[in-house]
Amino acid sequence: VSAFMSGKVLKVPAGHISAVVGLEHRVDEIASNPNEIARDGLFFGFFSDGGAVGKKFVREAYAEVDIPVVADKPFFRQVDVNLSGHILEDEFYGGASTYSAKVGWRPFESLLLKASYGTSFRSPNLRENFLQPQTGFLTLTDPCVVPANSLVTDLGNPDGPDIYDPSRDARDADTIARCQSEGLDPFNLGAGGSNSFSTEIATTGSLELDPEESTSFTTGFSFEQPFTDAFDLEFGATYYDIEVTNSVVRPAAQFIINDCYVNEREGRSPFCDRISRDDDNLLDGVNAAFINLNEDQVRGIDVNARFAKEFT
Repeated sequence: VSAFMSGKVLKVPAGHISAVVGLEHRVDEIASNPNEIARDGLFFGFFSDGGAVGKKFVREAYAEVDIPVVADKPFFRQVDVNLSGHILEDEFYGGASTYSAKVGWRPFESLLLKASYGTSFRSPNLRENFLQPQTGFLTLTDPCVVPANSLVTDLGNPDGPDIYDPSRDARDADTIARCQSEGLDPFNLGAGGSNSFSTEIATTGSLELDPEESTSFTTGFSFEQPFTDAFDLEFGATYYDIEVTNSVVRPAAQFIINDCYVNEREGRSPFCDRISRDDDNLLDGVNAAFINLNEDQVRGIDVNARFAKEFT
């Protein structure tokens, strides 16, 4: 249920101030109920699907105003400011607010200089909150399994099992040490077999996830050539700097394994707890549930141009 009002609210020397205010109440619901065959993965060669059931409400209020500051002055053909704000209440994540400010300046008709700064908020969606274990299979590489090329024939017992030759092992010493710290034997584990395994990967939602938040800054210009009517030419550029915190991601299964055993880091990786093994300590499953990424940042420049000419 939503309602809003908009219109011109005040006349000023440069024009009219326009505004919009609104309210919204929303209930989101997800209901996926697989039967027991699909839920328990009993179809041969198929994954299991636990479904997803849940709902939540969100209440929102927002306002936006356009303010013409200056108009039709030398070197100030137009200066406009846009301000907006947004508050919400999420059933699971409480209250939050965001805002945005934009300014545009035309020193003359053909050139626009612009800048903006704003924040955003996104609570996890229903799938990220309520997804029950859903699995699939991927072939994953286990760095703790003895590499096949590091095994050589035992000349004293050519009919016996191959023996491990450390001089042929290209694995990093840190990887070997991490495998050992997890209670694995990287010199004998899976010896004689492959180090790649078809592994069941589970994805689940969680109410423990944090909401995403971001800040963004942009600035740039747009120019439209005013010199001739023979053709149209517009070009512009925009610099942007966007930073997102607590973005909700689903880590890749191989990344989870590599972060535990291979990637450079200090201390034990929390991803190690997401790896399960069978009675022989071979890969058996990986929990790739949604998590929050600490920080994600992107900077760049967009450049755009448009040329148009009519001809017969």
